[in-house]
Amino acid sequence: MSGWDQSSSVAAFLADLTQRRGIDAAYIPPYRALTTAFLNHRAGRPLDQLGPEDVEAFVASRVALGEPDNRTKAARTAATAFVQFVHSGGLIPLTPAPTQPRPAEPPHAARPDQPALTTMRDDLRRVLSADAMIFAVTLMIPLLLMFLGPLFGIMGLIVHYAALAGAFFVILDHVAAGRPGLPHGLGDNLAQSFGRGFLITLVAVLPALLTAYYVGTWGLVLASAILGAMLVPAAALATYATQSGLAAIAPHLWVQIVRRIPHDYLKVAALYVGLVAGMGFWKATAPVWLGLFGLLIRGPVGCLFVFAMATSLGGVIHRNRTELGI
Repeated sequence: MSGWDQSSSVAAFLADLTQRRGIDAAYIPPYRALTTAFLNHRAGRPLDQLGPEDVEAFVASRVALGEPDNRTKAARTAATAFVQFVHSGGLIPLTPAPTQPRPAEPPHAARPDQPALTTMRDDLRRVLSADAMIFAVTLMIPLLLMFLGPLFGIMGLIVHYAALAGAFFVILDHVAAGRPGLPHGLGDNLAQSFGRGFLITLVAVLPALLTAYYVGTWGLVLASAILGAMLVPAAALATYATQSGLAAIAPHLWVQIVRRIPHDYLKVAALYVGLVAGMGFWKATAPVWLGLFGLLIRGPVGCLFVFAMATSLGGVIHRNRTELGI
């Protein structure tokens, strides 16, 4: 064999994206352009030897050019998908050899470039650490302003929720990129994070509020509250994919996301229902059965529930980047 046919291999990769992975045809031109740029960046490295280090070098070169985050994320997604295709045996040789059908890859089969943490349970374990609790406690500091009076209390509450929203998106991005543990810092735009967090929260509570106002039947209100919690991952994923807060209130984007990863979405949506219910129960009852201690730790532990939402959804993104097209 004299090597690999790059153009034919890229064509096979793009066909694999649409036929086996269900990527919409509208995303194929960007995939083609980014994959070609990735291969041009490999500096003569054989196609069958490409690996995660080549992806990181390619992304670093895009960052050095000053590209925005959404462009570098798209570059990482395309390059990672092509490396996965290479390791699954999809390359086309220059000298035709007898072809054998390539076994279908399970939707979430282990891939050479994925880290060891590949399950939702492992994503949630990130929250069970001293670092997570310290992070949560620091987010409560702005609430101390309430001791200075009502106006300062309102300001502290706004800063707290902005910081919590910032933490959610920073953790989401950190886990989605496959990095270990939890990140440090809150991002560089808390006002933007607050706006995005507000719209996602609106998606969560609006169904129950509308049902309570127009219908008033508590059974339907409860069902609407569950529906709202199950829509939150779609709203957050749409925001992450587009880097726009308005995407959180775009139902057509929610539908596209659910169609691409129905199984994983159902799991994370069910988890969100449990986390929302657990957080509400904890905040309502902790002072009752833990007294003053419960009152002191109610806020930080409540933040851990939000961290769990971020880590679990980040893991879904990391395991389904190609399917999601992000």
